[in-house]
Amino acid sequence: KNNFKLNFVNVNADGQLSLQGSKVTSNSFTIGESDPPDGLTSRLTAYGKVQFQTNYLNVFQNGKLDGNAKGYGPEEGPGAGYYNTVTHKYSGGSHGGRGGWHVENRGALVMGYDDFRSPLDQGSGGARKNEGGAGGSAIVLNVNEEMVLDGIIDVNGGDSTGNYGGGGAGGTFYLVTKSYRGNGQISANGGETKQQSVGITSKGGSGGGGRIAIHCTAQRSAPHTFNGTVTAFGGGRGRDSSYHTPYFNAAPGTIYENCGEIKDRLIIDNNGIFPTEEGPTYITDSIDTNEERLSVISVNELHLIGKSSLGIEPLNLGAGTK
Repeated sequence: KNNFKLNFVNVNADGQLSLQGSKVTSNSFTIGESDPPDGLTSRLTAYGKVQFQTNYLNVFQNGKLDGNAKGYGPEEGPGAGYYNTVTHKYSGGSHGGRGGWHVENRGALVMGYDDFRSPLDQGSGGARKNEGGAGGSAIVLNVNEEMVLDGIIDVNGGDSTGNYGGGGAGGTFYLVTKSYRGNGQISANGGETKQQSVGITSKGGSGGGGRIAIHCTAQRSAPHTFNGTVTAFGGGRGRDSSYHTPYFNAAPGTIYENCGEIKDRLIIDNNGIFPTEEGPTYITDSIDTNEERLSVISVNELHLIGKSSLGIEPLNLGAGTK
């Protein structure tokens, strides 16, 4: 693990910075520039889990925080995809959402893992070492004053590279800041399973969605001034009009926000694509100590959108328990 303490960090003019398993502390952090040359992207690539502690973070329109397929590798991670000897299918990686082709096994990490309010882990890789997609990385930001996002933050899982490989699960984007604004995009989507030609049935499952959590620490409720897009869709061949089966589609991840006028809101959205049958997004929160194994989920707003479904799991439910 590498720790860096710097006063100012500027990645611009088509600059490229790669970090792996690192923590960076700085006064300000800038990616991109306000008036960039055409076609140039300034990029910070995050491998594994990368943490930032800074007072100000500005990601301009030509800036990108790139954790796409930079998390756990194929068949790696707590929710890794695997080959099922009964169905003869290769499942996608799981994280916030369950990967496609995963068999129901309540309480097991392959159904989903990590805290939806404060996620810290990477997305798991899909099945098959030579064809599976890697999971998305974990980007953890603590911005003391303000974050401005007009560019892209991408912690999507990787697509599989063959009909038998599973897609990687989306990773983590976790932000704690006083305020944030902009018109950029944040995505922790699961990777797709590969269809190499029409008429060939893929035996690989797509990757589950990741986890996104955004907390603002300002004492007074400021207007919500981020107008960009935030997604944690599960991967799904169902987006291809030639396919109608939900089996290799994956469950979406979670988007949690407690910032400004948005108070304690959890969104689960799968973009209109059915996930694997009987494969909801599972979450855990806390246990009521007065009732053994009774799960307590406490949010101010819960939104289930786009053919998503939700399962609530007690924290101490053992793997394989129904």
